[in-house]
Amino acid sequence: MSSTQRNKIKNDTPGKNSLSKAINESLDERQNVTFTRGNTLNNSFVEETVNLRSAVRNILHEEIRDIVRAAISEEFSILRKELRSCEDSLSYLNNKFEEMKNNVEACVEMNKTIQLENNLFQRKVNDLESRLSVIEQDSR
Repeated sequence: MSSTQRNKIKNDTPGKNSLSKAINESLDERQNVTFTRGNTLNNSFVEETVNLRSAVRNILHEEIRDIVRAAISEEFSILRKELRSCEDSLSYLNNKFEEMKNNVEACVEMNKTIQLENNLFQRKVNDLESRLSVIEQDSR
């Protein structure tokens, strides 16, 4: 592979990340590999291939880990926003509940007072009716 082809690969690779660097370095090293009789590969080439695979595996592992972390972080960010919204709504509902609870307690107290006054008025009316009945009987 010529240097212009390698440069094209370098320029076509988005982000020019560490994966493209490792591949290009491996291509440079492969140009120096020679073949032995019987079309078998040199031990150094096999070793380089194993190293390249290991490097690619490590780089892919890191890239995938970073992508997964970013995706999870983004999802958690969305969930945090939704949770804050739920907390705000819950706080609002709690305040309204406390307000209604206080109103109900005030109404219960007022109802007790009204019942006591009603009982007092009923006794007074009964007392006045009995007095009126006695006065009517005396006047006959």
